Amino acid sequence: MSAKTVLCGLSECVPFGTPPYQHPTRYTGTPQNGKESQKTDIPTFFGIFSPKSTLQKIAKNHIKNDNECCILKARPVTSHRPANTCVIRKASAMQRTAQRNRHTVPAIIHPVEKGVISSESTLLITVPSGEAQRGLLYPLRVGRFAYAPEFRLERQRFDSFLLGVVTEGTLHATIWDDTGTLRHDVHPGDVFLFDTYRHHEGSTDSLTRTSMIHFDGVSARIYYERITAVAGNVFPIGNTALMENSIDLLLDTYTQDHPQADIIGARILTDLLTELALRSDARDDDLPAIRETIGFIDGHFADRLTLAMLSRRAMMSERQYLRKFKALTGVTPHEYLTTRRMDEAKRLLSSTDMPVRDVARTVGYPNANAFTAAFKRRTGMTPNGFRAVARP
Repeated sequence: MSAKTVLCGLSECVPFGTPPYQHPTRYTGTPQNGKESQKTDIPTFFGIFSPKSTLQKIAKNHIKNDNECCILKARPVTSHRPANTCVIRKASAMQRTAQRNRHTVPAIIHPVEKGVISSESTLLITVPSGEAQRGLLYPLRVGRFAYAPEFRLERQRFDSFLLGVVTEGTLHATIWDDTGTLRHDVHPGDVFLFDTYRHHEGSTDSLTRTSMIHFDGVSARIYYERITAVAGNVFPIGNTALMENSIDLLLDTYTQDHPQADIIGARILTDLLTELALRSDARDDDLPAIRETIGFIDGHFADRLTLAMLSRRAMMSERQYLRKFKALTGVTPHEYLTTRRMDEAKRLLSSTDMPVRDVARTVGYPNANAFTAAFKRRTGMTPNGFRAVARP
């Protein structure tokens, strides 16, 4: 029987398969144990609990038509109490459609995988309905991950597209496609978008944190090709709030028993991908120059960098440079510079015993007071307070 079997009643009520009942006895209302049972046209089976067979087996063997059902009566091997009863019914066509389209409420788990810091990572695995798979964008995996330095994962394929952002450390990604081997280093503030239908690998050589979504759907490849054609597979976003907020919304939506979860999830994904695509369309021939200055900031964030200096490097006016930089990254050059300094400061505070004054100079602040004020504005904590929390 190819149709799903719907089980009702007692989950522990299983068919017999041990003496004294070697085979199910079809019961249609004749006396049983000396007592007259209620007359019925529904096939009924008597037996004892047995772990060797299942209710589904009974259904497959004895239910042939939609809406036909049977009754199974069973009792524990050592008990003389009345038999428990449950009903087995073959699902109708309408029930099978409802089952396929039903939204399954998932739960957030801590993934257990080599190189993944389970206690600091969360993962939501969704089960999209049949309707979502036929006509919507839908997430398959949503999570935030902390990777130890030895992390490495290689897969021949995982049928979806992977969208994410690095918030700490560096993610090394390799994609094998028709053109050869493509390698990417994804730094804090960078968005990555990969076609994981292809052979791929990810690895880290330092503590790395990412937030990511595996997604698919009818328009998934269109969005993928539109965004990567202009921005590439890895591009800076500066302010990670766009990604983080979307992930929070997806987590909230799919962990609640909302009847329209697939529709809401599709809207969140569509809004996010559309925003990224529009940012890609806003980019023009000045994109390489802007990217070059972003790389310069990444390598010289401890230096005294000014808007005038960066705009000259890009050969643009300050106003033009500021507008194009923000269109590309979502933040101003000053905000991007501050984010890079704070990311490095957090790394030093959590992984070394370097005094705060030395951390301040290392990340580009003239003294500890200026650094402490900037750090507290950004994080709500003093450097020493952050260190105490990060290194309990």
